[in-house]
Amino acid sequence: MGFYLTGYKYTLPSLFSLEQVSDIHETSYTYGQIEPNRNSPFFPLRSDEKIMRSDVKEAIVLVNELIEELGGNIEQNTPLFIANGAFIEDPNKYLKRVTSVYETFTPDMSNEDKIRKIYRSCPPLIALETLTNSTMSYVAQYSGLKFHNATFGNTSQSFYMAINEAVMMLNKKNINRAIVGATNCSGIYSFLMNSGVIGYSQGWKESVGVGMIEVTQSDDAPKSSFCEFDILKHGAKIPKLNETGIHRSWSQILTDKSEFIICSGAFNSDENKKDIEYCEQYSKKTISLFEEYGNMGSANLMIGLAKGVELMNDSIQQVDLLDRDIYGRESLIRLKKC
Repeated sequence: MGFYLTGYKYTLPSLFSLEQVSDIHETSYTYGQIEPNRNSPFFPLRSDEKIMRSDVKEAIVLVNELIEELGGNIEQNTPLFIANGAFIEDPNKYLKRVTSVYETFTPDMSNEDKIRKIYRSCPPLIALETLTNSTMSYVAQYSGLKFHNATFGNTSQSFYMAINEAVMMLNKKNINRAIVGATNCSGIYSFLMNSGVIGYSQGWKESVGVGMIEVTQSDDAPKSSFCEFDILKHGAKIPKLNETGIHRSWSQILTDKSEFIICSGAFNSDENKKDIEYCEQYSKKTISLFEEYGNMGSANLMIGLAKGVELMNDSIQQVDLLDRDIYGRESLIRLKKC
């Protein structure tokens, strides 16, 4: 019994800006953002929108557009799995309110009064916006997908984990389909989180990315299927917190020739070039989406999947999606044309 891609929707970053992190150390990065589709009939309510990141808003729109394209009806026992990246989009939005309070302190003010002022300045909704499972929660609420669900995060390997979980559930349960999504939040918090692990490098570029797919289990390829999930493979590496640097090879998962490769995981052009050169040992048809969009974290494999499907034709029957996260963990998703 095979597993097939029977629907997909995605949104790519379209707004890019160079952000200065530190004038002293001349630290900067390029940040790619999306523009949520506010004209969509599925755009969240204004009362909810104020506590949603941009990737969450777009995920709600995409999952409902996907369900509509699939006929508008979804079984009650359809599970939902979400790959999540960083969960704070703009910490300055909140920090400025808190830090501005310090300017109001006077020498004769007691510690109790200072603490009280700081406490009152904390935005009450910050906890709701920064919940690690906020994407999954709101997607479920707005789509009606209220069966089994789980959130996977927060590196680029989370989409592999989410789709692998979907396949395992489809294998074991009396369930025919699952919805799997990936939302990556980018910005200063994501930059500090990732660069804190692998170190800062010039030319750093990362972006927001959002996508939703339907995975279906069937004895035969459904007429509506775009491709089959042929191989799901994950490296055996276990991260070590005291480890510095990443061994840039794909030896954990690349063992034979490939027809077409889309690789991801780099945060700058030099790393990206090395990845492509290594992968070209296995396929001369190797590309990366980094130069155009940057590292899209938990959405890397999701966006790669969409691009892989669009590349398939009579001459390309198989596409390998490769990704490496900040801890050096690698995964492969092989797509096969139906």
